[in-house]
Amino acid sequence: CGHTIISQNILPSIPNAIILGYHGPANTSSDPFSTFSGNQIISALSMSSYPTGIVDRTSAPISRSAWLSTMTGRVSVPATVDINILKTFNATTKVLQVTLHFTALTSLTGDFKYNLVLTEDNLRASQTGNSSCTGGTDYNHSHVVRAMINGYLGELVNTGSTWAQGTT
Repeated sequence: CGHTIISQNILPSIPNAIILGYHGPANTSSDPFSTFSGNQIISALSMSSYPTGIVDRTSAPISRSAWLSTMTGRVSVPATVDINILKTFNATTKVLQVTLHFTALTSLTGDFKYNLVLTEDNLRASQTGNSSCTGGTDYNHSHVVRAMINGYLGELVNTGSTWAQGTT
């Protein structure tokens, strides 16, 4: 019942939350959403049972019963990087152009990467249910990761050296 926790608990209290739903294990024939470009992220994050989740990549996978409290604890953590996104979408050609600007809000040291993730909502497929979570043959899936556009490892923004505060 991960969808219930997300729709009834997390999004009403944290409406700006970004939800990424990975279906796995990767390349499972019984799950049409487990095969996508970059699905190596599933094993890289040690995802092995569902639904489990990771909040801000700060822990090992946790049970859905801990998602809201973990996210609530992260809401007040100040951002260290500002991300400015400029985008245009051509509806005729279906081409999306994106320009990203990353600005350090404090001096940072280390490797910093970003991922571009394509998600999709309202996908219909069967879902196994249980006594506490209804499934069905025409189940509505949302927040489904369909592609890790720049790969599961992402692309470097800053590597190793100090990224000075205010530098874009």
